[in-house]
Amino acid sequence: RVYVDGELPSEFVAAPSIPATQNFDNSITVEITNNAEGATVMYNTDGETWTEYTTALTFTETTTLQAKAVKGENESSVVSATYTKNEPAEDITTLAQVNALDDNTEFEFKGDAVVTAQEGQYLWLRDATGYGLIYGTIDGEFTNGQVLSQNWTAKKTTFRGLTEYTNAANLSASGVTNTALAAAQEITALSEDMINAYVLVKNVISFTVSGKNVTANFEDGTTMVMYNQFNVEVPTTEGNYTVEGAVGKYNENLQLYILSIEGYVPEEHNVNSIAEAYALPENATFTMFDEMVVTYQKGNRLWIRDTEGTSGMI
Repeated sequence: RVYVDGELPSEFVAAPSIPATQNFDNSITVEITNNAEGATVMYNTDGETWTEYTTALTFTETTTLQAKAVKGENESSVVSATYTKNEPAEDITTLAQVNALDDNTEFEFKGDAVVTAQEGQYLWLRDATGYGLIYGTIDGEFTNGQVLSQNWTAKKTTFRGLTEYTNAANLSASGVTNTALAAAQEITALSEDMINAYVLVKNVISFTVSGKNVTANFEDGTTMVMYNQFNVEVPTTEGNYTVEGAVGKYNENLQLYILSIEGYVPEEHNVNSIAEAYALPENATFTMFDEMVVTYQKGNRLWIRDTEGTSGMI
């Protein structure tokens, strides 16, 4: 059984046809097709005010169109569609803008990105707003300080917490350099705001190695987590070392990708007198083979004298 509230229409009126919901760039022209012979097509764009349709409609802003056919006292069902204007994409001119994009967003970079370091398929960048890392197949070799030509493209991704730019294309050097931005920054600890920065870590006295995982040890007892991604030779003896690297992240843990290690192991000197010890370079390590006579001690200071009559203090 069908129960009808009100009077049944005496004639069925076919609804008009309109283009399906879609996006447009600058403007869109919409035609309404009348599917009911002898009917009048009505439309509205505000959900309330009906106007007779006589000619194609042109929209330059996002608009919801409703249409129906009217024949005598009978009306068709209402058809509706929304036409959405595409907002122009924001020009990407800074690394900060890229880093703020959603993952898997493709972009075209129209700013000046400075190369800080390259190691195989890793290319680190910097500009006035932050740091970036191009990862993957890179066509060409780049050097510290080169500014990339504009309009290269890539996709912003995140791998285990580390922001990367993948599928990079159209990479080339512009011929302009920026040595100030390209210079390595000296750090003493890892920080979130330095991810993908090119840095120097000085005064490392030793390294603890477990596979590719490396811990740098400092004289004050602090340490820094590093990762030997590029198989750099890590010293096994104590000394004074400077590590060149890039700040990275893996599973939310900060670490330093080692690019190079430079430094020295203190040379051991054999001496037979205090005079010979005085002649050594600053910070030189030596072994005294002559007998010393203690002349006085006060706390952690020990005054001594050798057989040649020269005095010294330990």
